[in-house]
Amino acid sequence: MNNAGIQSGVTRPGATLSPPEQTNGKVMARKGICDVWTENFEEEMTKIMRLIDKYPYVAFDTEYPGIVFGFEDNEKFLYKTIKCNVDELHIIQIGLTLSDENGKLPPDTTTWQFNFRFDLKKEKHVQSSINLLREAGLNFDKHATHGIDPQYFAELFTVSNLPFNEDVRWITFHGSYDFAYLLRMLLGTSLPANEADFYQELSIYFPTFYDVKQIVDCTENLKIGSLAHLGSYLDIKRVGQVHQAGSDSLMTLLAFFKLKDGIFRGHIDHRRYANVLYGLNGDHDVPKEYFATGYFQEYHSPYLGPNNAPYLNYPQLTSISPAPQMPMYPFYAPEMGIPKMPPGQPPAYGLIYNGIYAYQE
Repeated sequence: MNNAGIQSGVTRPGATLSPPEQTNGKVMARKGICDVWTENFEEEMTKIMRLIDKYPYVAFDTEYPGIVFGFEDNEKFLYKTIKCNVDELHIIQIGLTLSDENGKLPPDTTTWQFNFRFDLKKEKHVQSSINLLREAGLNFDKHATHGIDPQYFAELFTVSNLPFNEDVRWITFHGSYDFAYLLRMLLGTSLPANEADFYQELSIYFPTFYDVKQIVDCTENLKIGSLAHLGSYLDIKRVGQVHQAGSDSLMTLLAFFKLKDGIFRGHIDHRRYANVLYGLNGDHDVPKEYFATGYFQEYHSPYLGPNNAPYLNYPQLTSISPAPQMPMYPFYAPEMGIPKMPPGQPPAYGLIYNGIYAYQE
């Protein structure tokens, strides 16, 4: 597919469209942030393609339905945790903000907020995360009916001159999950098995990227945890709503250039800061006993467990003690081969992954 194909306005077969919100014939943008749904997706992708040569700095952020799967030591096994979750869950939003090498934003629209198809009745999710996104203004009814098909997004994104482009600089804040969700869409399959292969794929799709949290963490006397705190520290006025991908991507870009022009005096050392994601600084294989000590967070899913019972309501999945990070629950199920450990030994935790129960033998 080429650019002309995108401009043709051909709609995916079977898509049901409604007229976009309009003002004087134009899709509404909130102070430079354009909400992108199925109906204006092709048009807005075409605009980005026309701008990317002049504005090759791309900050991005994602919103997703929470962290369902994990391990007792999530920091040590961060990539494995990311892979378990990203392979099983679906993205909700991606925000992209463009600028030139000096941080100058495009006129009119600066930020695009892509809203993906996401049906709460069908998709796995953590309810507390959904509540947070609802409070931020996400309309999940509209996501279910007007959200962009992730596969179609990947097709157009692949030919947009955004990926594989050595002139583009990608900017994130704590971007491991952001890149993982985007990469999985582009690959069309599960994430690579290990961290080294993940970085190898990133180097192909996104040759140069920066993680602002990694930059901050490596900077003396600048230990700031969240993007919101960093924005406040740098005296950046937020545009849009926190916990929406468009607003957060814009904040990320502005923070990057404030750091670059201020603390780093116009130059961020590529050799030190480029192509490293915060927290992903060394892969660790998960031994069998650790894979058995995985845990899962309470989530809402249409998928059923044995005997057509929801996983958490299945009577054989019995909570035996509070898990290290509530509200996560260890369990055992003797009938399924997940035993209750003898006294003095740590409890067995089951990990539901790809519909398979992993347990200690």
